[in-house]
Formats: sequence, C-alpha cells, structure tokens
Amino acid sequence: MILSNSSMASRVICFALSSDAQLFAGGLWDGTVKVVETATGNLVKTLTLTSSGSWANSVAFSWEDQLIAAGISNSTIQLWLKPRRGNQE
Repeated sequence: MILSNSSMASRVICFALSSDAQLFAGGLWDGTVKVVETATGNLVKTLTLTSSGSWANSVAFSWEDQLIAAGISNSTIQLWLKPRRGNQE
C-alpha cells in the first residue's frame, strides 16, 4: 500500500480498509477522515467532522461497504456515504 505524504499530511490516529481492500480510510488529528485508494495512494475524498475541535478515535466501513463511520472524540458517531473511487473531491 502506498500513501503519499500529501494524502495523509496530518498524523493518522486510526484507519480501516474496505472489505474489497480498494479503499483506506484514515482518521487524522486535524478533524478529517481521508479516504485514499490503496493501490495508488491517491486521495478520493476528505470527509470533515462536523464537531469543531474533535478528531476521529476510530473509523470503519459498514459490512456492505456503503458507509464510513467515525467514532469521534466528543463521544458521538458520524456517518458518510462511501465515496466512489475516481471521483476526487
């Protein structure tokens, strides 16, 4: 797996792989969850936590790979639809 410095510029706290191992989601200290392609390290999408000053303590893909969940430092959970590869935002 290749992760470029620009994809994960902040310190990674936690991470998860999609069930097909095509995507890597990393929770960072800067209050984001970055989703990258595992084969290339290319950034697919940056997901921003809605709670200011918080960070993700844990991340997970749902069993059917449709959602990404983050356990947040303020004792909440945030969900996103899994971004599609090749649709960088």
